[in-house]
Amino acid sequence: MTVQHLTDFEDKRRYATLVALVIESTATITDEIIDLLDRIIEKLFNTAKNTHQKQFQQSGKAINNQMLLYSKIGQALLDAKQNKTNPFAAIESVISWTDFETSIAEVQSLTQPESFDYLDLMGSHYSTLRRYVPAFFDVLKIQSTASSKDILAGVEILRRLNAENTRKLPDDTPISFVKKRWKEVVFKGKDIDRRYYELCLLSELKNVLRSGDAWVEGSRFNTYLIPFEKFTELKQNQALPQMDCTQYLNERLELLDPYQQIGG
Repeated sequence: MTVQHLTDFEDKRRYATLVALVIESTATITDEIIDLLDRIIEKLFNTAKNTHQKQFQQSGKAINNQMLLYSKIGQALLDAKQNKTNPFAAIESVISWTDFETSIAEVQSLTQPESFDYLDLMGSHYSTLRRYVPAFFDVLKIQSTASSKDILAGVEILRRLNAENTRKLPDDTPISFVKKRWKEVVFKGKDIDRRYYELCLLSELKNVLRSGDAWVEGSRFNTYLIPFEKFTELKQNQALPQMDCTQYLNERLELLDPYQQIGG
């Protein structure tokens, strides 16, 4: 429908059509923004993971050389213990002390975090998130279930810090959603690293938006959930679908192979 067609409508019909179009377009854009968050976070994870793998591969030769060296040193020390000879002289028979110090420094530079995780590399991509996250938090109205209330509280804190142009997180910053994998990079002693806290929060927000434990007002994704009042009514009337895992899998398998069944 062209603008000229709209001008032919009476005022109420034209305005009603435009309002309906705005509402529909808002839902579409909202869903696209949520999907954008999902894809950007996923891309950051993949980029950090690939970088971690490349770094390890590039360091492979150096790591192997150091392993061979320390294998020789270890064997020399074992021989010295067995023969009851000077262990320091045993080390010097393999490598000079100057070269040994240089080797230790190289090993320290090659050492990965104890967890051997790639999350610490995601901090270098923090600036990418800062380009859109403040606007993301300002525009979208996020709600959540009780299980995700701390994530929502974290969002509110970041929204406030962005508005005040402040970086330091307050003492009451919620941390219950910071899983074990993230703790090594989020917590620096008694302090919280703002970059990794925000990265962790966005990652967990992505997960709860996927699961339905959080949602955005105006999004079509909300329509996939049963309203709480409807759920309560179905539960009271014992009208909720009843199905165990084996029954569900058997019904799915029947669609593929009617002769294949899963035992109880």
